[in-house]
Amino acid sequence: MQCRGDLNKTWKNINMILHGSTTSKLPTEFIYNNNSLLGSKNIAETFNQYFLDIGVELADKIEPSTINHNGFLTGEFKNSLYFYPTDASEVISVCNTLKNKSSSGYDNIVSCIAKTTIDTIAEPLTEIINCSLETGIVPDELKIAKVVPVYKVGAKNELSNYRPISILPFF
Repeated sequence: MQCRGDLNKTWKNINMILHGSTTSKLPTEFIYNNNSLLGSKNIAETFNQYFLDIGVELADKIEPSTINHNGFLTGEFKNSLYFYPTDASEVISVCNTLKNKSSSGYDNIVSCIAKTTIDTIAEPLTEIINCSLETGIVPDELKIAKVVPVYKVGAKNELSNYRPISILPFF
């Protein structure tokens, strides 16, 4: 029991079940480059652009390496990795070991729903997984992440005080 002996966590879980997420809401106005941002669409688009740009800015500050990537890989590794085909029982087992979370990715599948239906969808899901392993092709829908800004520290209305968290599709 993750809440045993902690009344605060217990009530947080009860409130989440009764009323949805207990996480604090984002401010309705943000400051970025000394400009005020209003409107959820404008704020979301600015967060998106900020998160896209920050990675490039940070990467530009890293000195290029003079060592070729092959210098790190000594030996012959061409055929050293193999994925064995899976079966429905393994898919069910892995699904059931995943944590229960209330968040959902781009697919809007919540873990508790996936776990209650896994026995029914395990066979077709196994076929998709094995086909993907055999061909090296991953369905495009499984490559999409929902990016959520998570507050770090400082003023809550400044974009630079948030970090992006990628919520991946359940499967």
